[in-house]
Amino acid sequence: MAQPLHITTSDGVLEIMLDRPKANAIDAETSRRMGSYSLRSAKTPSCA
Repeated sequence: MAQPLHITTSDGVLEIMLDRPKANAIDAETSRRMGSYSLRSAKTPSCA
């Protein structure tokens, strides 16, 4: 199964692209992963 999230960073901007073609809906696992990336970015801005 393809990854539903594509993460990129550029000039300090974290971009999280959702790629779920059938519905582009956020399930529980995708929501947790998005939250994890957001928290990590907030705690360590230089990693974004």
